[in-house]
Amino acid sequence: MTSEISKTILVIDDDETIRDLLKALLEENGYNVILKENGAQGVNAFHNNHIDLIITDILMPEQEGIETIKIIRNTDVNIPIIVISGTHCFNTADYTGMATAFGADYSIKKPFSNKTILSTINLCFNKKS
Repeated sequence: MTSEISKTILVIDDDETIRDLLKALLEENGYNVILKENGAQGVNAFHNNHIDLIITDILMPEQEGIETIKIIRNTDVNIPIIVISGTHCFNTADYTGMATAFGADYSIKKPFSNKTILSTINLCFNKKS
């Protein structure tokens, strides 16, 4: 990574394994990472930290991802948001499409590859600059 100040990525997912995998991958690639296990905690972290990008799951306890995206978009219309979701495994509802309609920049279905996550993050940051 270049000498620029490291960007901070907020990861919101109720699956501890996914959080840990993303934290390891993102830190290995020079990002600061904040982990939260539901949307309510994620919104709180968003309001109390400088966040450059958000990665959020859709179906989570307490506050799901679409509501989280709506709340964040009411505060910041420009922050990049990537949705990761395994909801296609459970039913036919298109939650990733709904998330995009409510303001997510990109959606990725689980399981995903490291390359897919990193290239999508790069797309977000390149789009923003």
